[in-house]
Amino acid sequence: MASAIQSSPPPAAAAAAAATSASDNGDVAASIPTRVPAPWQLAALTRPARVSAAGTTLSRAARLWLDWTLQVAAEALGRALERPVNVEIPADPQSAAAASPQVFGVAFAHPALSGGAEGLIVVDALLARAIVDALESDFANLRGNCGISDAEMGLLEYATLASVDHVLRDTTASAPDAPRAFALRGFLDAGELHERLKEQTRAPGVLKVRIAGREGLLRLYIPGWQAPDLAALALPPPPPPPAAASVNPATALTLRLALPPLSLPADEVARLQGGDVLLLGATEPQSLSDCRLVTGTGWSIASATIVRNAATLLTVRCGPFDLGVWNESAVGSAVPGHQVLTPVVGRQALTLDQLQRWQAGATLDLPKHLAAPVELYLDNQPIAAGELVRVEGELALRLLHGPTAPAAERG
Repeated sequence: MASAIQSSPPPAAAAAAAATSASDNGDVAASIPTRVPAPWQLAALTRPARVSAAGTTLSRAARLWLDWTLQVAAEALGRALERPVNVEIPADPQSAAAASPQVFGVAFAHPALSGGAEGLIVVDALLARAIVDALESDFANLRGNCGISDAEMGLLEYATLASVDHVLRDTTASAPDAPRAFALRGFLDAGELHERLKEQTRAPGVLKVRIAGREGLLRLYIPGWQAPDLAALALPPPPPPPAAASVNPATALTLRLALPPLSLPADEVARLQGGDVLLLGATEPQSLSDCRLVTGTGWSIASATIVRNAATLLTVRCGPFDLGVWNESAVGSAVPGHQVLTPVVGRQALTLDQLQRWQAGATLDLPKHLAAPVELYLDNQPIAAGELVRVEGELALRLLHGPTAPAAERG
């Protein structure tokens, strides 16, 4: 029997959207904000946003964000020290970190950090020694392996500030309107680090830093990172950031509009059938919030607002380019026992050349299939088709047939 089902957005979805500059991801590991896509980001769009490893499906977001961060940090620190700097993920990060004393830390804030918490960048004794020595200071002499003098602490603070300055200058040059969201909250010595790390319940991401042939370790404590994020760090690294000339501008991607995700109890999802109606929580398509433009490879690239909705054509206004993994935050914050369903509508092919010239505020036409204009997705795979209707003045999705099992379940 057909029924009208009142669904709700996953918890914290609205807060996450407000906190991450039009991103559908509530943590810094899953989102890579920018105004114009860089060549390496365009190349990433041609690869799946999720990969299978060790019998589970992992998001590339943490690894992609980390590789981007490593590239920026290595370039900035190298310029500050006037030395070649290489940053990589060690083969056995936890074993490497176990025997590495921590002597210097940087507390920082960013709007994308989960819950407004602070992140920590922690430097070990070997890396601190390499940084201080690279500055060719008269004070380049650590006391044993664990302590540093006030003068050496000042040199480490200088290296941090100089590196951040290089990053901000480069960001402003490439995107003059980009917000300077990264904020230094303070520097921590070994004693302060010891007290602060007592509060940490999650394992850090561990990185190996090489400065002119000398190596040390750096730990990242990122609020909001979960076990899958850290597991993704062990994935094989993606290809190095390509030069602009190596990105084929004619490569086409399919863009679709993902409507706000819906959270339903799993048993209700299993009972869905043709004729059932899912209420979307709005009276007009134009009033739907948290819509995203997504790719067939599983990426979310921008927020979008519906401007016009006709029988065979949907027109949307595009937000800033904002690369993330589609539905990662919504699925991660779902109520236990619930499943996240996402209505997806329209379809338009854009080349990488067109994406390279992305403009926030531009409009995009998404043709719709007349017979089944909306697809319903579970775990980022289509399970049913439907159409937008009105039920007592409220916008809703009426299913044309019952759900089928996602491809992953069908094997």
